[in-house]
Amino acid sequence: MTKPTGYFKMWRGWAKNPALRNNNNYRYLWLYLIESCAFMDTTIDKFGCPVRVKRGDLVTSVAKISKDVNMTVQSVRTALKGFENHKMISVKTNKLSTNITLCNYEVFQDVEKKLTNLQQTINKQKKELKEIRIKKEKENWWEDGIKH
Repeated sequence: MTKPTGYFKMWRGWAKNPALRNNNNYRYLWLYLIESCAFMDTTIDKFGCPVRVKRGDLVTSVAKISKDVNMTVQSVRTALKGFENHKMISVKTNKLSTNITLCNYEVFQDVEKKLTNLQQTINKQKKELKEIRIKKEKENWWEDGIKH
């Protein structure tokens, strides 16, 4: 996995999600998943084979998660199923590992790519004002007293 550096973003109100609302263990597990997933596309070694891991994915096992977050294996499975039911993650399991994909990872981690409606409106208004100024300047270019 890539060397952990930097930070991750948490939007206000995240703990009010119905899957997290009444259980601090689930909240901690959710933070663990965000912190542990790949923050950029990378390649890891899994049992001697290179495995491509996309941004927002985590290749692990339920047993490892259980150990890392100090929850029982069954509690982790139940929480992951709840997260999956709420469309927060998708889980694919095989004999060797569990691949967890955080849904909408790009959306909540890439503010630069996400212009809000307000920002888009402001940018559009600025552009329109600039166009109006340029048009007026072209129409009134002779107002300096010299008409060519």
